[in-house]
Amino acid sequence: MIVKYFVSLLGGLSALIAFVLGLFKFQGNWIMYQGLYHELESNLSQYTVKISPYTNEIKAYNLLVSNYQNIKMK
Repeated sequence: MIVKYFVSLLGGLSALIAFVLGLFKFQGNWIMYQGLYHELESNLSQYTVKISPYTNEIKAYNLLVSNYQNIKMK
């Protein structure tokens, strides 16, 4: 008899955990944040080694800031 209650409790607990995980969408947020991180890192690397589109030294920093702002707004 106690086994029935224990199984019911575990089922309810797993349903509650699934609800919370679905509500906050942790996996989707993690994927989005990782994509943004890699995009920002790529832009910074391009700026550091001065490859296209960051070849013009005068406009390179302004372009980097503009690209960061555009990426941030996604």
